[in-house]
Amino acid sequence: MCALVLAAVASLAMAACGQSDEQVIRDGVTKDLESVKQVDQSVLDDFTNSLTGTFDFTTYGITAEDFFKAWLSGFDYSVDTVTVNGSDATVSVTITCKSMTAIMSAWQTAVLDWANTNEAQSMTQDQINQKAGSMLMDAANSTSTQTTSINLPYTKNGNTWEPGSNFDNELGKAIG
Repeated sequence: MCALVLAAVASLAMAACGQSDEQVIRDGVTKDLESVKQVDQSVLDDFTNSLTGTFDFTTYGITAEDFFKAWLSGFDYSVDTVTVNGSDATVSVTITCKSMTAIMSAWQTAVLDWANTNEAQSMTQDQINQKAGSMLMDAANSTSTQTTSINLPYTKNGNTWEPGSNFDNELGKAIG
């Protein structure tokens, strides 16, 4: 799911239109991260669509939209600096968000702790799935945010700034 935020932010392609390269990049990064912070419907749609065929939240009695809203609650950012050196740029960003790894670890622990209880042993598979979904939402809602500073690389391709090599790895440090 880390890839979902990567897709939302990495999709930006910024073209200079009379502004400095620094300002074009800052505006583009700010716009995309703000859409994640505000949990725009387009972001939720992108996240949900990217999971088609890979994970069915409804099996667990929850919606992808509710899960992503819980995950993104508390998301914040600051675009600290933009440094342009020819056709390469680096954007220093501070991101505050819940770690997907922490959410999934908390969920796994809760499910494993619960699995051997008398309650779990007496449930149908559908009831087990519903309980697991409830535990997933609890994990997403209760996981604390963490703050990480990263350096996002960009490369100018013609007149457009695009995410550079190692972009996904850098962003993954903040949200993984």
